Amino acid sequence: MTVDQVIATCWGKPEHIERCRPPIDGIHAIYYDGEAGELTGAVKAALADRARLRAIRAAARPPVLVFHAPAAIARHIVDANMEMAPRVVPPRAGAG
Repeated sequence: MTVDQVIATCWGKPEHIERCRPPIDGIHAIYYDGEAGELTGAVKAALADRARLRAIRAAARPPVLVFHAPAAIARHIVDANMEMAPRVVPPRAGAG
């Protein structure tokens, strides 16, 4: 069973998955369709233009270190949950 199948079985299929600061195709990453042969074609194209591949690697490194390192992901999860959490106002002293 894949992770997606486990999630769908336990919690239902998600309506929407929002990626946090995803890499941009051709700038930070090289995307390909999941069809047969697409990965091979993407790899061959990338290796054919080594200068472009080096530029993609250089452009991808800073955002990965800033936004996708474990500490940054943990910070994002906490911040997102704090935004969604109901605001609890503590009772005033002497009240109640």
